[in-house]
Amino acid sequence: MNKRSYARKNPIRHNPFTVTLHWLTALIVLAETLIGVGLLHFLPNNAGKVVPLTVHMILGIGLVVTVLLQLLSRSSTPRPTPSATGNSFLDFVAKVTHALLYLFALLAGGSGVLLALQAHVLRLVIGKPISLPMGFEPFVHAAIFVVFGMLVGLHVLGAVYHQFILKDSLLSRMGYSRTSTVEQD
Repeated sequence: MNKRSYARKNPIRHNPFTVTLHWLTALIVLAETLIGVGLLHFLPNNAGKVVPLTVHMILGIGLVVTVLLQLLSRSSTPRPTPSATGNSFLDFVAKVTHALLYLFALLAGGSGVLLALQAHVLRLVIGKPISLPMGFEPFVHAAIFVVFGMLVGLHVLGAVYHQFILKDSLLSRMGYSRTSTVEQD
């Protein structure tokens, strides 16, 4: 195979690094949701909240790092051509949803850091003991995460639509396989 024919190949799936970041991000978002909404929301601001809050903050930092790495990977590695539904409105919604997913993941992380700085709890990440302030209310952070959660839901619905209604095997693009390119016509 010469260089010219190699250059004419398009990836049919994302590279393994991007795939790993995608699924790691999904796991972090799931864990953050379970901890933030399922646990922290119901705990009073006392010593019992410190450990789950610390885990939540560390995972939040991990979310920001994985999203930034995804953006870097997207801009520096070949990607498959965008999938199409056959409906220009749905294709537009998919494009906007992907952009907003990145934006709101970073906003959730950024608002979490600002909240931690405001409440003087960021020291938990490095293992320093603190006392939680009684007025510790993450309203803006939670509101951003609600919008982010709706975007994640829309993203999942889109993947389900592609996989089971259109039956175009879209999910295989976010999997691991030896075959990663296809010749262009």
